[in-house]
Amino acid sequence: MTKKERYPLLEIRARAVLGNTKAVVELCRHNNIAVAGVIKGVNGLEQVAEIMVQGGCAQIASSRVDQLIHYKKKHPETETMLLRIPMQCEMDT
Repeated sequence: MTKKERYPLLEIRARAVLGNTKAVVELCRHNNIAVAGVIKGVNGLEQVAEIMVQGGCAQIASSRVDQLIHYKKKHPETETMLLRIPMQCEMDT
């Protein structure tokens, strides 16, 4: 361990995420279900969202508005989904 590493440390295996995403999307496709990849658990990491879209997710979802806004700015073509009702302060008036 180098002095700059901090713990806890989250390691993401991109190939595993891609393989799992493709498997879930394929299972759901047989039942006419579209899949939304949830990025809240990985703190909204753009790279994970991109892998999920590459794997076939129809949407990127989170309960955190800031994560969706950040992703949508860079990927306006991808549908996003808020996993909760927005708070009054998050809505444009």
